[in-house]
Amino acid sequence: MRKKILSAFLLLMLFNFADAQDLQIRDYQGNVVNGDTITLTKYYNSSNFANVFEQKKFIKFFNSTSTGMVMKLMREEVLTIPGSYDYYCYGQQCLGPIKAGVQPTRTSNDTVPINPNSYGLGDAPFAVYIDSASAGTAIYRYIFTDEISRTNAVVYIRWVIIDNSANGPNFQLRDSLGSNINGDTIEVNALYRDVANQTFVKESFLRFYNNTPANQNISLFRSERSIIPGSFDQFCFGSGCSPLMTAGDGTTRNVLSQDSIVINANSYFPVDTAFSVRLDSAKSGDALYAYNFSDKVNKNNIATIYIKWIVLDVTSIDEIQPGNDFAIYPNPAARVAKLNFETPLANNRQELQLFNILGEKVFRTFLSQGTTSYELNLEMLEEGIYVVNIIADGVRVLSKKLIVK
Repeated sequence: MRKKILSAFLLLMLFNFADAQDLQIRDYQGNVVNGDTITLTKYYNSSNFANVFEQKKFIKFFNSTSTGMVMKLMREEVLTIPGSYDYYCYGQQCLGPIKAGVQPTRTSNDTVPINPNSYGLGDAPFAVYIDSASAGTAIYRYIFTDEISRTNAVVYIRWVIIDNSANGPNFQLRDSLGSNINGDTIEVNALYRDVANQTFVKESFLRFYNNTPANQNISLFRSERSIIPGSFDQFCFGSGCSPLMTAGDGTTRNVLSQDSIVINANSYFPVDTAFSVRLDSAKSGDALYAYNFSDKVNKNNIATIYIKWIVLDVTSIDEIQPGNDFAIYPNPAARVAKLNFETPLANNRQELQLFNILGEKVFRTFLSQGTTSYELNLEMLEEGIYVVNIIADGVRVLSKKLIVK
């Protein structure tokens, strides 16, 4: 009897997990972030008394089903900064500040309706805030539940509050939304189907911000971490570009930029195109490069970012791994494509990623252990060639080409 109850419970959990994918929490690049932890790093000077931090317009909600949803929100404390206050706005309602530990669980009274196959209430029904007089890390769990079907989706918000009044990182690398991404790894998916055209460029994706009251003169140091044999890479910084460098060549493994950029106090560098990267590769594979930006006056003021290139030849992707154990049908497909796995997925959680021919990630979701099939909704996609990747433990283990017509 106990075994039957346990089996029923596990089946119910698996069913709820599958249903939760019907409500998709997406970032502003369109990636599904259900179950993910979003880190918000904020800096302050301890001489300031007002340390209120906010984050707006960083996620949006998509109903992938053919029926309407009415979404309610519950917030739970996971980890708090002692003495801090948090609050959030959802829909048309804002819940006022509550001191950490006083109300571990909060539920909004407002709801957000989402039409079938649509985003909910524009792009900004949700914003989060924290007020902290000290540095630390806080984590909050936000559970969005459809009051009709009772299915839910979860996202975690991690606040990292850093006092930069002394020896802190005063130079910041930021993305297009203004989030600090010091230390992050940016993946560039380079897909090609023409052997004569295997040059990939990533530009206008990084902004430089000087968080100090003095001007800074920033230089760049690039180093190889892993390479695609026979490939070449190049970067442009400021008004100059490096030579085209052969992967693995000892003389170009570590390269210092010839140019530097001056960033005025408490300002962005005035243009977004001060930095770009390029890779030429005649082979598929992964490569990783580190870029260290430092102030010429204060050498300890360093910000680092990593660029990971993932190069795939879509013309032969089905032959790259002849042991692929999943099939896509129909292929080409118009509205829905079904993935059938010959053997159940073995990891606790696998990630399914879908890329277009430009290497842009257009869809992302998680698949639980034991999954044998998955239906991929294609109605929001344009016609063209796509690549379906299955990621396990951060490694791409399976790939298939999909044609949407």
